[in-house]
Amino acid sequence: MANKVIYAKYIGDEFITVGTAKELSKELNIKEVVVQRYATPTHKRKTSHIPYEERVIFVKIGEEPVLYGFYDNDKLVYTGTIREIATQMGVQRDAMYYYLNKIRNGRVLKKL
Repeated sequence: MANKVIYAKYIGDEFITVGTAKELSKELNIKEVVVQRYATPTHKRKTSHIPYEERVIFVKIGEEPVLYGFYDNDKLVYTGTIREIATQMGVQRDAMYYYLNKIRNGRVLKKL
């Protein structure tokens, strides 16, 4: 799974709010894709005719990693990102997707 991208909403230079696309879509009653689209250079170019102090933009300000827990027979063994857990187990990252939300020999990888 990809990291959660954090966005900040601005109208001109005024900071309005911050959150993931999903959080902002619920808070502002808009679709997630609108948040993502308004953070692109294309949106900034297409809205250049709007006075700057009235222009609505979203800015990507960082990423929040998605954390997982690796369980062996209902015992939590590892926590971290998929890459971190794979490194701790000494396996390739792609091998971790085999365990994602599916119990295999008593082992499962679940989102925390």
